[in-house]
Amino acid sequence: IGKYLIRIDRTSSGIFRYTSWSGTENMGKKPDILIENGKYDEEKNEYHFINGDYIYIIAEKEEGTELVVKHKNKIMLHLNNQK
Repeated sequence: IGKYLIRIDRTSSGIFRYTSWSGTENMGKKPDILIENGKYDEEKNEYHFINGDYIYIIAEKEEGTELVVKHKNKIMLHLNNQK
């Protein structure tokens, strides 16, 4: 999404995991951010990951994928990847 390479997957134990690399880094390199224990909201088609005071929200929408990063409920980053 934008300048980030993001992967969301489910571990063998069923936990959602968010992994992010800045720029166009290769997924084989160490990620910049790794957050486990994410939640999926089926109603909104969104993943939520909490990392300290930060909340990462990744949403699949008709027009594309959206990434919102909030710090203490203030939007710090909002990116859209249009289809």
